[in-house]
Amino acid sequence: MAMRRRSVWVFWGLLALCLLLSLDRIFADPDGPDTANSAPGGAVVISEFSAVNGGELADEDGDFSDWIELHNRSLLPVNLADWTLTDDPGQRDKWTFGEVTLAPGDYLIVFASGKSRRTLAPEEGRPYLHTNFRLSSEGGYLALFPPTSRHFIDASVYEYPAQLPGHSFGLIAEGGEQVTRFLAQPTPGAANDGTEHWAGVLPEVKISAGGGYFTAPFSVTLAPAAASPPGAVIRYTTDGSTPTEQNGIVYTGPVAITRTTPLRASAFLTGYRPSPPPPAPISLCRMCSPSRRSRLAGLQRGASIASTVAPIWPERRSRPTTPWTRGWSTIRRMAPCS
Repeated sequence: MAMRRRSVWVFWGLLALCLLLSLDRIFADPDGPDTANSAPGGAVVISEFSAVNGGELADEDGDFSDWIELHNRSLLPVNLADWTLTDDPGQRDKWTFGEVTLAPGDYLIVFASGKSRRTLAPEEGRPYLHTNFRLSSEGGYLALFPPTSRHFIDASVYEYPAQLPGHSFGLIAEGGEQVTRFLAQPTPGAANDGTEHWAGVLPEVKISAGGGYFTAPFSVTLAPAAASPPGAVIRYTTDGSTPTEQNGIVYTGPVAITRTTPLRASAFLTGYRPSPPPPAPISLCRMCSPSRRSRLAGLQRGASIASTVAPIWPERRSRPTTPWTRGWSTIRRMAPCS
């Protein structure tokens, strides 16, 4: 009797454990994707994609279109007929696959070019599939759905941030699970290279003053953008060089500007790509005297020097030769009072 009672308790205990482990599936929204498993999905997943093709892969027409990489991570071949890809969360079946079989462990490239080619025909010069939509480089939605009743549970879904030219976005193994990351080395049609990757890209540092001419010493403040994750460290340079984790001064307070200063700043945080510095240093120039300001104003045909940003031309022999740029060149020689 005691043995039978023990067996009953073991049975109900195991059943309760199975139910607890499956709660996220039992209560999954049948009308929406499974957010507990955001990107990975089922047997076939979107393993990598590029919304800004940097020249790493051209299609059969020689175009460098956006591309999407699928990976069959199961041990069986998968017929992709009636599977769908979409960039619209409100239209799951925006683009449907034709008869294409993906072997176990294989990868398949689909170009998001807008050309809408649903079947492969290598002998006719069509070695790639093409969706009827393109990807947004500013961030967006991308999803792969199977045609089964588990289409939302087994979907591979990305809600991705703004993308970088020449980089891709995809899955890597981290801490025993699959996570999405920016990938420095795109590998279309092959296993992802997670050697250099980032959880995100830090936005540009906010500088309180733009380039221009000023009549007295002043201070400039630097701040991370509102969208920056906490903990970012700002480094800046005042010699025009690019800030890096090894080059530059750590920002701790307002920067005093007492002479002509080419200022550049970037934010850094472990696991994130540093924010891009301005393409050219911001020229903060101090003016010398009212008489010199008057002479310089005449060179600009009446323009207000105190409110104009002077561009910094690269040091090279062939500079622009229009009257306007000749005026700027003269200003650059005369204005600083360093």
